Amino acid sequence: HYGKKAIILIDEYDVPLQSAFIHDYYDEMTMFLGNIFSSALKTNTSLERGVLTGCLQIAKESIFTGLNNFTVRSITSQYGGEYFGFTQNEINETLNYYNLNDKKEEMKEWYDGYLFGEKEIYNPWSSMNYILELLGNIEYPAISFWANTSGNDIVRQYIENSTQTMKKEFELLINGKSIIKKISPELTYREMRFETKEDMNDDIYSFL
Repeated sequence: HYGKKAIILIDEYDVPLQSAFIHDYYDEMTMFLGNIFSSALKTNTSLERGVLTGCLQIAKESIFTGLNNFTVRSITSQYGGEYFGFTQNEINETLNYYNLNDKKEEMKEWYDGYLFGEKEIYNPWSSMNYILELLGNIEYPAISFWANTSGNDIVRQYIENSTQTMKKEFELLINGKSIIKKISPELTYREMRFETKEDMNDDIYSFL
């Protein structure tokens, strides 16, 4: 309409797939989304570029058959991490603008929760909500704004059926320890294994 090609942003593209997987209509959902995404991203002459986010890597999902020009940026990628949240410099500038520099330690302790490649990134939703609350009440406590804002049914299913091994590993992580796990970056819902608890113990780390 304005003589410029459009940019399409699709957030959490795999949430419908997760619901379909849990409630046993996965094949129908992949066909439905495949038609939508092919029209939007493959045969759309008005498209400048598309950006999709999700828990699972897109390249191997059957809904993207024929779309072979993706660039994947995962949490381990060395490029692009600064675009998925706020950097320390951006947080510093924001706090300085609103005269909230004395809240820098609380911000870092609560919301500096990501490491994309080698870049420390703040959760943008939580950071902005905390600043908004502070502008109304400087004594407002830092809280977990991000809790319950996304679907975690698969993770819950894994944890509810967890093995003693998984529980021990999670306890180590909660206490700041490290574990070594093999990650399958192209894991799909169709490939998730629930035959044995040992399978689930391996898959949950790729999904997380």
